[in-house]
Amino acid sequence: RLLPERPAGCTPHRPRRAGPATALASSLWPARGSGDESCAMGRLLGVGRDVLLCGLSGLAADVACQCVVEQKVDSGLDLQRTAAVTTFTGLYIGIVCNGVYSLYPKFTDRLLRILASSRHRGLAVSLSTPSSKGLLSGAVATILDNGVHVPGLYIPSYLISVNLLQGASWSQVQTIMRDEWFPAVSSCLGFWLPFMAVNFSLVPASHRVRAVAFANFGWTVILDHITHHTH
Repeated sequence: RLLPERPAGCTPHRPRRAGPATALASSLWPARGSGDESCAMGRLLGVGRDVLLCGLSGLAADVACQCVVEQKVDSGLDLQRTAAVTTFTGLYIGIVCNGVYSLYPKFTDRLLRILASSRHRGLAVSLSTPSSKGLLSGAVATILDNGVHVPGLYIPSYLISVNLLQGASWSQVQTIMRDEWFPAVSSCLGFWLPFMAVNFSLVPASHRVRAVAFANFGWTVILDHITHHTH
């Protein structure tokens, strides 16, 4: 199963049925008495490491953009922008993506249960083999990530938080959302759709956020280069 790896010594337990928000929170912060208390510190340390790595990736990407692409060395770097990008990248990719990615296998399991209870039971059985389920889980996660998560949560969160952190007013942020949401989503698909297909299908669950952090550095520089030379 493509689920987040448990730290050594953790005992799996059967979770109670919960909504998406509850599942997202419990995937990062297990409740007391759930059987996962011994894993909580290991998970939090892992998330903290991802936040640090993702933040450093955002910091390096924005500095590279300003120094190399935008040639701002002489005029001085926009440190407020760098701080905003660093903060968002560290917290969103390091924390939110950790939780969101852990939810995707649940949709694969749900799909297989639906198929098994229908007249497509044979298809469900064939897709339940380890190799087939891995590919199916990767495909489901890629579709959900690029079709729901990125346009519905990631892009709006980025445009809103980064611009507010730079001092923009709410009316300015609304204008930015109207003007930049669709171009941002469209440009993301060309890069992230194939990358996330590989990430969800071949990369171990515990390394996916880190893979996104490294890819995000390259994507940020490429996007800034395109935007800078277009304008």
